Amino acid sequence: MMFVLMKVPLLDLRRQNLPMETELLDAFRRVLASGHFILGREVEQFESAAATVAGARFGIGMSSGTDAILVALMALGIGPGDEVICPSFTFFATAGSIVRAGARPVFADSCPECFNLDPGGIEPLITGRTKAIIPVHLFGQAADMDPVLEIARRRGLAVIEDAAQAFGAAYRGRPVGSLGDFGTVSFFPPRTWARWAMPASWSPMTRPWLRRRGCCGITGQAGGTSTAWWGATSGWMPCRRRCSESNCRDWRNIPPGGSTMPPNTTARWPVAWG
Repeated sequence: MMFVLMKVPLLDLRRQNLPMETELLDAFRRVLASGHFILGREVEQFESAAATVAGARFGIGMSSGTDAILVALMALGIGPGDEVICPSFTFFATAGSIVRAGARPVFADSCPECFNLDPGGIEPLITGRTKAIIPVHLFGQAADMDPVLEIARRRGLAVIEDAAQAFGAAYRGRPVGSLGDFGTVSFFPPRTWARWAMPASWSPMTRPWLRRRGCCGITGQAGGTSTAWWGATSGWMPCRRRCSESNCRDWRNIPPGGSTMPPNTTARWPVAWG
């Protein structure tokens, strides 16, 4: 028997970026000519466009999706002695941001159907110290938000949506990130697309505060290149869906016990990508 070793890269951005070389270089040149390497017109244009897609009144660019969650927690006054409920299955930055704010993450069970937060596990975890719930929209799938929002409204809790892996997805016709008090999205390359992050908010009162916290983390290059990538996403998403569907078909042929795949939830909650 012969084994062949292959080096499979985590991500190859060349296939995504090289066809857009002209647009990306144009964006770099605009930033170079303007001298606005931090903030500037490119960032403002992208913040406005991203907030429109997210269904929010405004968006503020941050240095990372992690900082977007942290700043949302800070804006709500959450800190030492407080508790925040989040799903047990998520990227570590969700709980890490809670710890960075000085609060305590409390882990709720995840749904075996979509791997997102199970709303049925939230209420038993609420205590007098609970201040917020962070539902996470994983793998392009929206978490089941109606029961989360109902619990939060009834118990007086804030909701911060972590939509880092589902920007562009919708829940019952509304963009993820627009349903709670804050929505945070990420544009790190392995995610939906691009490379920075922003919290989107419904409250205009928080905008100056958020801007002061985010002003040092956003580059003009990021804004310009993200705007260029924006136009390409309509072609990327169907391709990612096709790849996901192909992988799911192959994985479901693995003998029982070899893998676990969720059923297709697209009919209920449209996905942005696999």
